Amino acid sequence: MIARKTKYFDLPLRMTKRTRIKKDGSVSVWYYYECQRDENGKKKLIPLGKNLNEAKRKWAEIEGRPSIAQNSIEAVHGKYWEWAKDKKESGLSDITLKNYAAMWKMLSPVFGRMDINAIKPAHLLRYHHERSSKISGKMEIRYLSMLFDWARLRGYMTTPNPVTGLTRQLSGNSRRNIYVRDQDYDLVMQFADRPLQDAMRIAYLTGQRPSDTLNMCWTDIKDNVLTIVQHKTGQTVRIAVTGELEQVINNIRQRNIVGKTLVCNQHGQPIRINTLQTKFARARNLAILYAEKNNLDFQPFQFRDLRAKAASDSDTHSDAQKLLGHKQSSTTAIYRRDKKDVVQPVMSKRRLDMDEKNKNKKTVIN
Repeated sequence: MIARKTKYFDLPLRMTKRTRIKKDGSVSVWYYYECQRDENGKKKLIPLGKNLNEAKRKWAEIEGRPSIAQNSIEAVHGKYWEWAKDKKESGLSDITLKNYAAMWKMLSPVFGRMDINAIKPAHLLRYHHERSSKISGKMEIRYLSMLFDWARLRGYMTTPNPVTGLTRQLSGNSRRNIYVRDQDYDLVMQFADRPLQDAMRIAYLTGQRPSDTLNMCWTDIKDNVLTIVQHKTGQTVRIAVTGELEQVINNIRQRNIVGKTLVCNQHGQPIRINTLQTKFARARNLAILYAEKNNLDFQPFQFRDLRAKAASDSDTHSDAQKLLGHKQSSTTAIYRRDKKDVVQPVMSKRRLDMDEKNKNKKTVIN
């Protein structure tokens, strides 16, 4: 709490001033806003300027802001974010932090001011019900679950995690189950420019993510082995440059302009992820129009679906796991679209035997 004023009664509450006498004898007055003391007992002063009217206007703006309680979800998230930005401590990549920031942008207006120990599953269930995108809502609630677990380990939260057992009851499956057929792949390639064609071929043959595909450099190829350090997980994948992959790389090398990276534009400059997405969306839209005009069966897909196609087209599950750089076999199973796995129906011997006996009985009666 701010103590009762003992001086400067002409100033509003939590507003003070400092008077300084200069060498020439003139007096300089500065106005400040007094904040509450922090956890260490230190007082923070926010400068408001020299002009009294302007200082009061700034004071009114600060007073109008709702205060953030130390046990609110927003305050705990601020502490988590400071920890998350330390990549050596958290191990999170820039892409992961960007995705988390986008999720918190949606969650903050709803849950930011709530006491972290007062949130209940009913609050989260209603949020998911009101959310227009059920898949995004489910991912955002999972992000809150991770935040709650982090807070519980550090003593910022004393109640159980309210998300436990909730996500299974939420609709919206975030896993994609699309297999890119060869005819769909070829149709998009037909409308793609040369950089996009290179990116699609390399992404499919290596099974890497879009960002890792664009970051592949010529210096990463040594002794006919392409070494990739995945940006998301830091996993190292070594792929033999042979077969169709070797042919694609040789075709790029024989061009007049070759950049630092395998995938580059006509000037030899690297391709950014946003540029790649724009190019792919344009080629896919042209493929959709062409398929509709010619009455073709075309299934639209995303660039990232090529990673699942690479996993599905691998000879064995073990090869797919090594190619994608997964530590767990269960993770690879999410990407595999095993079209050849066909199970047989149950052939009940007992039922067949009963049918045969009934047939014999009819024969005897006749």
